[in-house]
Amino acid sequence: MVCFRAGQVAYCLPIADTRAVRTSAGITKLPDPRPGVAGMIPGTPPMTVLSSLGQGGTHILVVETSTRAFGLLVDQVTSLWKVDDDKIGPIPEGQSQRLVSGTAERDGELLLIVDPDALAALL
Repeated sequence: MVCFRAGQVAYCLPIADTRAVRTSAGITKLPDPRPGVAGMIPGTPPMTVLSSLGQGGTHILVVETSTRAFGLLVDQVTSLWKVDDDKIGPIPEGQSQRLVSGTAERDGELLLIVDPDALAALL
């Protein structure tokens, strides 16, 4: 898992879906973007950057699912972590969108496991 922070919350994302970490410098804001869209970053093709887990951020996780690639704006990438499947808790209840697919604990801290396909569906 790639562990990161966005808006005071600890998250992780499967490393198999994470392609790169880059600075958030150079984001181009879109006119009248949908909620959760931070803008675009240059590339071939240009990539949409989501801010679905919190506004602002100094880093972009480049994520690629089976259907698309996109950026995810985060405050800080903290570590890589191998977590056994039996240590992953159930999907948290109460989400309006199922962006979090499970939970895990590390050193007494709760980490929310983000579903890359659910994020991709926001595009």
